[in-house]
Amino acid sequence: MQKRGQVTVFVIVALLVLGLSALIFVLNERITPEIKPVDTAPVQQFVESCLQKTLSEGISFIAENGGYNHLPELSSSDAFHNAPYYVYLGEDTSPTLQSIQRQLADYITSQLPFCIQQFKAFPYTISFSEISTRVSILLGMVDADISFPITIEQGEQQATLDTFRVSQPSSLFEMYSASQEIVDYTLLFDNAICFDCIDDTAQKNNLQISVLEFKLDELFYIIEDLDKELVYRFASKHQDLPESDIVNYNFIPGEIPWE
Repeated sequence: MQKRGQVTVFVIVALLVLGLSALIFVLNERITPEIKPVDTAPVQQFVESCLQKTLSEGISFIAENGGYNHLPELSSSDAFHNAPYYVYLGEDTSPTLQSIQRQLADYITSQLPFCIQQFKAFPYTISFSEISTRVSILLGMVDADISFPITIEQGEQQATLDTFRVSQPSSLFEMYSASQEIVDYTLLFDNAICFDCIDDTAQKNNLQISVLEFKLDELFYIIEDLDKELVYRFASKHQDLPESDIVNYNFIPGEIPWE
């Protein structure tokens, strides 16, 4: 009888311990506040919005300057809006597509912080590292990828973001391709202007191309898409252009410039 009584006591004690443990666990769950993870979506959207804006502005700026962030030494000097020489005294001095991609990437890297403004619009602590940008100029599109390590701290919680990507519809690739065709024509025909060639380039790429003679030895080329949303400019420098060849022609798809 004594042993049965001891067993009963042990069982009761064990049940009490289990019940007490369960009660403590339940109370602890109720008392401990739920810790929510940091919501990174607003920061992600903010950076992507700034990147989209900066990319759009950068495409326009780079195109206006003939593929450059800053005009190179071989550029016109007397025009109201100067342009880089793509042909200089019979030599091809035009930039490569890879060079233009780097120029646009440098523009984004330098200008994006002005839009972000150190994340002052956000109520929590955000720290970040340097921006690294890669640009791809494609047919009908420009892509921008940035590496931008960001740490977001909210209370005791922390989250990180690193890479961002946006795309912008653009005719920048087509304009660059047209400029290279014009460079080839210029070198092939020396001082003569191949009107049929330039008109063919305008028709093929669905672009408007204007040829302006600023000086007797200097031509300006202005390439525009038909919506006038993007303007691409460059120039050529020659030994001599015959005075009778002073030009001001617009090549528009579906129209003949000299009629």
